[in-house]
Amino acid sequence: MKTAHYIRYSSDQQTRGASLQSQLDALRRASDQHGETVTKLYIDQAESGTTTRRSEYQQMLADAAAGFFQRIRCESLDRSHRDVMAWKQFEHDMQRLGVDIVFNDESPGMTDDSRSFMRDIKAALAADEIRRTSQRTYARQKTRIERGHRYGGAAPYGLAFDGTGYKPNPDTYPILLWILEQRGLGMGYLRITRLLNTAQTPYGRPDTPGMLQWIAKPTQERVDPTTGAIIDVVKPQPTNIWNMSTIRHICRQAIDGIYAGQLQWGREHNRTNKVSDGQAKTVLKVALPSGPLIPTDLIERVRVAEFAIPNYALNARGIFLMKLHCGECGLLIHGNTSGTHRKGKRYYYRIYACNGRGAYAGQCTMPRVRAYRLEGAVVKAVVQYATAQHAAFDQQLTAAADRTRATLVHGIEALERQRAVVQAEFTSLTQRVLHHALTASLVQAINAQAEALEAKLATMDDQRTTLTRAIETLDEQARSLRAAFFDGMLTTRILAQLDDPTVIERLRNPITKLVKHAELRRVDGELRVALTMRTVAFCENEQDTDKGSWLLLAQSLPGMPRCLRRD
Repeated sequence: MKTAHYIRYSSDQQTRGASLQSQLDALRRASDQHGETVTKLYIDQAESGTTTRRSEYQQMLADAAAGFFQRIRCESLDRSHRDVMAWKQFEHDMQRLGVDIVFNDESPGMTDDSRSFMRDIKAALAADEIRRTSQRTYARQKTRIERGHRYGGAAPYGLAFDGTGYKPNPDTYPILLWILEQRGLGMGYLRITRLLNTAQTPYGRPDTPGMLQWIAKPTQERVDPTTGAIIDVVKPQPTNIWNMSTIRHICRQAIDGIYAGQLQWGREHNRTNKVSDGQAKTVLKVALPSGPLIPTDLIERVRVAEFAIPNYALNARGIFLMKLHCGECGLLIHGNTSGTHRKGKRYYYRIYACNGRGAYAGQCTMPRVRAYRLEGAVVKAVVQYATAQHAAFDQQLTAAADRTRATLVHGIEALERQRAVVQAEFTSLTQRVLHHALTASLVQAINAQAEALEAKLATMDDQRTTLTRAIETLDEQARSLRAAFFDGMLTTRILAQLDDPTVIERLRNPITKLVKHAELRRVDGELRVALTMRTVAFCENEQDTDKGSWLLLAQSLPGMPRCLRRD
């Protein structure tokens, strides 16, 4: 029978380890014992079993559909899949194609039903093992970071690791300072990128961070699929072209990251967003013992440039994370930064323009609008609306909390009634076992039923605890939600503070929650921004819930259009 061998290992360290060689030897011995003809060998090297986006795995699926073999042999199920849904889909596809799946660690005398049952259990255990491994790794790395240890990976651009901490890299540190100096002078990401790519710098055309990593290690160890020998494979060479995202990342790290003496870890995590005790994973911020790695005055100049000239085009969400639509073509309106020279000085200004003017030239005739006029009008409309709706908001919030409290109390009462019925049934079963002479099989059946009832009682107790805790935290949630909108920010005094980046940052939350839809219209030669506001409403339908929240910003009310005159 034509057979394909599939091998996977999850890290480069296993290339020369026992994982690869043991799988190769075991698969060859098993095929020899069963008289199989090995026609294909697929080796996914340094690939995770939690995803099916593996090159050799996908090639195996294509070859199976083409009929190149009738059997797939693998060492164990966790070598092929560590996700239950992916395994079930793979099993279904192979059954449809008439391809057998054989694992070396399975007993040959098992029935088809027993084999399918055991495979499902092994797939679930493999997925659970990955989840637990992820949680252990997160906890271990978190402890290392809290103690000030380096967590691995390539050193940031311009720096080197000397075994105890980061220090300037003499080859790239001057280039890093030059990039930050240009940003501190107000130069945009695109301009800095062009200067680097066209060698218009004091250092010529420097290599990108990705290119430097490739030069340091251009090859990686892989296994030759035909001979099984370990060979060095050249990694794909980077394009060595500077991108705006690289410059933006360096500048952000200069104001709140590694260059500013702040080590941040845990922004991204895989598998699960919770640790083993159920708490949510959080971002760790640890101050480096060495302090800032670049001059502090340069940090402040970059900070001013980052906040004073926000790059709305990269944000791609309009004013304060709010989507603004064009009333003529329906496309989004984004902000962008432009510059001009006057009397030998460089000046920057921000405008808002419809995507129909740039991406689809000639499709839209909506004129450009100065940012300070548009943003000021939006904030003023939101402030007036919030001030007028303060009493209604507070009243509706209180009413929603009361309705929620009544619902929770009703749920507890219904749960108590159900628990009483289950408890009575459990007591009856216990009395039957104690006071009646029953056969062993009947006693066993009653005990199983009693265990099921006992588990159901425990589940009900957990549900009652959850409902009770929800009632206890209801008032605190109401206070938090009230403070999110009316903490002193949405007042007329805010209109004179829109140039302060900290004020803009604090406005993001209330404006995003209060404004449901915004549209820029042209009426009788004037530009008007029409806002559709939100109000707090009790979440009646389960499909309308927002991540389990007991309150939903749902009911829309017409806003107050504000007039905008053209320059």
